[in-house]
Formats: sequence, C-alpha cells, structure tokens
Amino acid sequence: MSSVEVPHAMTVSSLPSSVDSLILESPDSSTSPKVDKSSVKKEGKVHFKKEKTRTMFSATELCVLNDKLQRQKYLSLQQMQELSGILNLSYKQVKTWFQNQGMKCKRWQKNK
Repeated sequence: MSSVEVPHAMTVSSLPSSVDSLILESPDSSTSPKVDKSSVKKEGKVHFKKEKTRTMFSATELCVLNDKLQRQKYLSLQQMQELSGILNLSYKQVKTWFQNQGMKCKRWQKNK
C-alpha cells in the first residue's frame, strides 16, 4: 500500500487523541454555531455568539415606513423613537431600516 492509500485508522497524528475525536465528531461547519475566538478563555471555555435573526416587517409596517421616508428622508432620534412606538418595533429596527433604505437610494442613484 502506498502512503496515499493508507486508511485513516493507520495514519499517525501529532495531535492528542482528544483533538482527533473532537475533529471526527464535529458537525459540518455550515450548521455549527459561530465561535467568537476573542472570547475563548484560557480555561478552555468557548462562548458562542448569538446569531442575529432577520426582521420580517409586515406589509403595514413597510407601508408606514415607506410613507414616512417619502415625506422625510432623515428622522431625528425622537421621531424614530415615536415611529418605533407606533409600529411596536424597536428603535434599532427603525434606525437600521432607514439606514438600509438610504444606502439603497445612494446605490440606485450611483448606478443610474
């Protein structure tokens, strides 16, 4: 048998056996949670970042947000807070929506 055809069980690893078993038992990287490497402690504890979920706005919320954007491109902090209260959304969701729409508008104007 050539060295290329050596089965996995016969390969020599410089890693400790606990690492080998961890590698063999680890899930696919596309389904495993994201690891924040900066938060890995010396004790070996690993902290996972909570994945952000995408906000799905209702048709009513989008209608109100688009209407407000048509009338006023930039909102003050107080206006965004009032709008978030009316729509029962967080301030951050409203702020992010307006930022995203502003970037879409800039991109559209640049490409036109």
